[in-house]
Amino acid sequence: MKIINPACLLINKDYAESFDREGMELFHKTMVSLASQLKIGNPNTTATMHDDLVVWFRNLFFLEDKKFAEALRPYMGDHTLHARTWRIYNLCWALSQAAHVAGDVVDIGCYEARSTHVFCTYNKDLLKYKALYLFDYFDAPAGDHKKALHGPKLEELVAKRMSDFEPFVCPGSVTDTIPKHLPDEICFAHIDLNSAEAEAHVMPEVYERMSRGGIIVFDDYGFARYRNSALAHQKFLSKKLERILELPTGQGMMVKL
Repeated sequence: MKIINPACLLINKDYAESFDREGMELFHKTMVSLASQLKIGNPNTTATMHDDLVVWFRNLFFLEDKKFAEALRPYMGDHTLHARTWRIYNLCWALSQAAHVAGDVVDIGCYEARSTHVFCTYNKDLLKYKALYLFDYFDAPAGDHKKALHGPKLEELVAKRMSDFEPFVCPGSVTDTIPKHLPDEICFAHIDLNSAEAEAHVMPEVYERMSRGGIIVFDDYGFARYRNSALAHQKFLSKKLERILELPTGQGMMVKL
C-alpha cells in the first residue's frame, strides 16, 4: 500500500510557451480527468502523476518506502518538492549505492538544500564517515539563474538546514570554487546548475575525482530546455567508457567504470 502520495502539480515553465490560454485550460481539464480515471491518490493505485510524469500499471515501490516517507516528511507541505517525489527518491537510491565506495559526497547547485536534506537523511547511517560538500552561488547570481531565495541569507539557511551533517559550504561561482574546494575522492555527485557552460566546467573535475562505482546524477539532463547541458556532457564522455542513462524523471545517471 502506498504511504506517499506525490502532489499533482504542473510546475514546468515550458507550459507557458507551449499553450495559449485556451490550450492551457484544455490541457488542465484533460490532466484532471486522467487523474480521476487512473485513481491518482488512491493508496492502492498503480498510477502516479507528478513532475511532468504520468505512468500507470507500475508497482511504484518507492511510494511504499517507510524510510523515504520519514525523510520526506518535513517537506510534505511543500508542494513543489512534493511534486518531485520520484526525482528525489532517485537521489536517495543513488547515494545509498554510491556510499559503499571510497570518497565523499558533493551537491553542486544545491540551492536551498531541501532535496539534499532528504537524500542525506535517508542515508544518514551511511554518511557517518563521509564528508559533505555543498556548492552554490548562494548570493544573487547574474541573469536567468537567480531564484527567489538567492541572496545574503541563503548560505546561512543552508548551513542551518544541513547542520546535522556538518557540511563544507562553498559559496560563489563554480568557476572559482571548483576544483579548488572539491574533495580528492568523490563517491556521489549531484549536479544541478541549469547552465551548460557551468556544467561543462564542473564535469571534468568531478569525473576525475570519482571513485570506480561512484555515481553522478544530473538533474537537468533529460529536460529539453537544458539540452545544451546534456550535449556538453555527452561530448565530454564521447571518448570515455561511461554513458549517461536518461531517466523519465528528467534526470541523467552515470556510474564511473
